[in-house]
Amino acid sequence: MRKTITFFDDFLKICAVSTLLLVIAGFIELTTYYSKFGVRISEFISTSEILLASFDRLGLVVFSLLIQMLLWLYLFNNLFDYNLQESLKDGERRPLKYHDETIHRFVKNKTIRIFFGLLFIAVIVTLVFYSINPQSAFWIFTKDLVLINYWIAMCLYLAWLQSTRKLWEIMKTNKEYNGKVILTILVFFTIFIATLWVKNSFQFNQIRKYGNPKPLQITLKDKTIIRQTDTIRFVGRTEKYFFYWDKITQQTNAYPLSEVIAIGIR
Repeated sequence: MRKTITFFDDFLKICAVSTLLLVIAGFIELTTYYSKFGVRISEFISTSEILLASFDRLGLVVFSLLIQMLLWLYLFNNLFDYNLQESLKDGERRPLKYHDETIHRFVKNKTIRIFFGLLFIAVIVTLVFYSINPQSAFWIFTKDLVLINYWIAMCLYLAWLQSTRKLWEIMKTNKEYNGKVILTILVFFTIFIATLWVKNSFQFNQIRKYGNPKPLQITLKDKTIIRQTDTIRFVGRTEKYFFYWDKITQQTNAYPLSEVIAIGIR
């Protein structure tokens, strides 16, 4: 019971601190996305709408990170918070490929093996159906969700695995702060930023090839209709601007809301 309370206490502290980073993350998300289309979004958006404008784009990544964080915290003690001497009983030595105790625990953990097995199957199935219908909003969403979780898992348990153990060995000895909370924020925030960059790169290619799955059509005061076509891609909108990327000129045009008299979905 005590272990369960501590687990959720750490999780709530991490969520509280992480909330303060969302404004920064929102700005980074918008900047990396629009920079792919050659737009300096800081010139078109106010500070007050940064988090709101990026909420629907951050939501999928944040949701995936929270799910992965719960699993990661559940496995934390087994993977990282162990005594090496107690783990190697009676002078036991690991085979060469499991020489590192953290790697040994990762490979032998049943929960992790089930998780990666299900995740791998989900990736294969999703990519097959997405390749059949690449413009389906459902399969685009499912593909993004599955691949984001796969990417985060690879970062957590491959790129960060041994580094997490080494950092925890340093942090757990300091009683002035909650080392687990600091370590979790460090690990997940760096993965968060890397995930945003990778996601936006894939999304740029998606829009460039197939168009935006949620396009908007606008009518200007001079009756000109701007909509997504084979050569024009709807990029996104802020509170005061609409952005359309020209596939031929490789330029993005920004249309102010003050010049728009009608907005539709097409």
